[in-house]
Amino acid sequence: MENEMIMMEETGITAALTSRKTTFCSFKPTTDEDQVNLFNMITSPDQRLAEMINLVIPVKDIFAEEVHCRKEDGSLETAPRIVVIADDGKSYQAVSQGVLNAFTMLIASFGPPTWDDPICIQPYQISKTAGGQTRNILSFKVLGRKSKLPKSSKSSK
Repeated sequence: MENEMIMMEETGITAALTSRKTTFCSFKPTTDEDQVNLFNMITSPDQRLAEMINLVIPVKDIFAEEVHCRKEDGSLETAPRIVVIADDGKSYQAVSQGVLNAFTMLIASFGPPTWDDPICIQPYQISKTAGGQTRNILSFKVLGRKSKLPKSSKSSK
């Protein structure tokens, strides 16, 4: 009986570690170096997307996963975590339903990544008040393909 319990726990852990049901990654590593870079981009992003407000990011790939966030009352809620991978290899993270919704619409418009001609986005944040609570909503607007933008718009710095 004790062994059965351990086997079930191991199966649950194995399933959690190998499940692809709650993640999406458009970056397809082809070398060991690509695998290392992908791991580092998604586990240690360079910046938060919210720190890039009004700057231009040429997006080449996207990583998305479901994460569990603890609410103020102690309960857990599921939220989307998105890592934007720019054409220079920098990565930007957001835990945001607004960003997920924007990427869903972007993919519907431009097709799925990898985008060889990166799509330039410009993050923005708005505040909405409902029921006496103010929430900041992070999203982005699309500026177009990197090759079609004026040179001054192509950089995030």
